[in-house]
Amino acid sequence: MDYRLCCTVADRMLTIENVDASFVVCQVGNDVRISARSRSDELNVGTVMTYFGGGGRYDAAACKIENTETNEVLKQLETAIDDFCEGRLRRKEDENF
Repeated sequence: MDYRLCCTVADRMLTIENVDASFVVCQVGNDVRISARSRSDELNVGTVMTYFGGGGRYDAAACKIENTETNEVLKQLETAIDDFCEGRLRRKEDENF
């Protein structure tokens, strides 16, 4: 799969009514990539992507997890989002939000 398609899908998902954030997970060879987008800093996707060693801004971020499977990453992504929403996942630069 072409990773650029994942980015496009993540962008377009934000055009759907009541969708405030999107995470598109795709298998690319032996790696899994996540493209994340958000409309606001309420769900800072850049911070969520740091959970996987990636990063970005509050509104656009990504990561690549090497040698793994999509199902495992989906479980970890759910945990990362929960940790962010419950205040357990923060970056130093996010402290002023």
